[in-house]
Amino acid sequence: MGFIIFKVLDKVHGLRVPARVEEERLDIYEHGESAYN
Repeated sequence: MGFIIFKVLDKVHGLRVPARVEEERLDIYEHGESAYN
């Protein structure tokens, strides 16, 4: 049941950030600053 819910959410909203954002670090994308120097 949970698998179906997650698949529907993934198609409708998207559960992952784009690969470009993952490469640039998620903290910069979400918070506007880097957590690690």
